[in-house]
Amino acid sequence: MHEISKSLGRPFATICKSSKQIGELVKEAKSISGKKAFVLLLDENTDPERLLASYFNAMVKEQGNIAKAQSPCIEMLLFVCGTSNIKEAIKRCGAKKSERFLVFSTSKSLFDKFVKNAKASIVKQVRLVLQMDKAANVAMTEA
Repeated sequence: MHEISKSLGRPFATICKSSKQIGELVKEAKSISGKKAFVLLLDENTDPERLLASYFNAMVKEQGNIAKAQSPCIEMLLFVCGTSNIKEAIKRCGAKKSERFLVFSTSKSLFDKFVKNAKASIVKQVRLVLQMDKAANVAMTEA
């Protein structure tokens, strides 16, 4: 477990807006994301208390080679939404409009790159907190 925690970045989340279409924003997020460092665009109403637990779960699954998805980003999305169906997760929790969407990034530098390239602006900072009762619920949502 210690090995996993050393490899994790310091995640960052915020509500943003952009004049670009959501499809363009998703393409930008994909273009700057790598295997372990990524930007995930979510619906603004996504429960922020599920973000850290979902991120940690996804990284643990990736490290243990037991992830259902091919990338930690998609694995995290599945945990955030509490489903094992990627299409359902995107439909329920994916960013829907560029006027207000939640950006989760594995690091502030990657977030800054996304904001610059996507011509996005910050609406509100999201406080990332790991609450044990939420963490247990997120871990159990895997079906």
